[in-house]
Amino acid sequence: MVPGMTDDAGQDPGTGGPAPGWAWDEAEIRRVGYQVVDAIAAHLTGIAARPVFRPFPAELAGSLAQAELPAAGTAADQLLAEAGDLVLGYPLGNGHPRFWAWVNSPPHVLGVLADALAAAANPSVAGGNHAAVHIEHAVVRWFCELAGLPDTAAGLMTSGGSMATLTALAIARDQAVRRAGGDVRASGLAGLAGPAEGTRRERVLTAMSAAQRHEQALFGILLDGLEEMGHVTTYGKAASRTATAYFTVAGHTPREVAEHLAGRKVNVWDGHNYAWELTGALGIRDAGSAVRAGLVHYNDRSDVDRLLAGVAELG
Repeated sequence: MVPGMTDDAGQDPGTGGPAPGWAWDEAEIRRVGYQVVDAIAAHLTGIAARPVFRPFPAELAGSLAQAELPAAGTAADQLLAEAGDLVLGYPLGNGHPRFWAWVNSPPHVLGVLADALAAAANPSVAGGNHAAVHIEHAVVRWFCELAGLPDTAAGLMTSGGSMATLTALAIARDQAVRRAGGDVRASGLAGLAGPAEGTRRERVLTAMSAAQRHEQALFGILLDGLEEMGHVTTYGKAASRTATAYFTVAGHTPREVAEHLAGRKVNVWDGHNYAWELTGALGIRDAGSAVRAGLVHYNDRSDVDRLLAGVAELG
């Protein structure tokens, strides 16, 4: 066994031999933990000097694809060495200062350390009167305050945008069924008036088409409104496009426009939005690029009118 590591029974009940060490003493936790901290520090502080991206070698990918299920455990020191060679050696690259490829945010040292602390407690916030539950409540309340939601608003933390969207869709479905007099938990969607028509694929396509028509109708109003303003320049004239406008306002940086609209409870993005080469070719990158305003299925005409009114104030 690794020095400093012990186990409760001392033997593997299956083989009768020495059992793997599950209970770590403080000295061993510190020894291995300091190795992890050293690896993190070296990775985060040295990332700018390395290539933005290193493709994972085909031979290593093939080796992993053919690797057999281990019959025994692996010592922590060996696992850390392998992690340094494989995981940290060939990252996605989103921590690099020249990574502009996608929406993944870069790692922050406090986030890395906070993840370790959270993993040490390994809490479940499904219930109970423990710290993580109340921390979640506090953070959700802060988000509600930032979004201008009333004191009656509530929510929960998820692992990311995909889970947040799925949760929101489930809540929207439940509310829609409840307004129609049904109960999802009791009878699913079968309690709604009238049977569903078409196959599941046909119903999904019908719903997505309805959302697209709604978004495009609002987008036409938004784009026409922006292009009618003499102090606004829009970019992009594709015949078929996502309901997203990209524009600049004369006399104001994109950041100033975004801050002005935020004061009127309109959330937009400013910057190159990962179109680094394009904004350079358009000659707007050095001035902060442009403002991006996108519409989705839950927006309505009042949202568009509020955005247009805010931009008009800057003329």
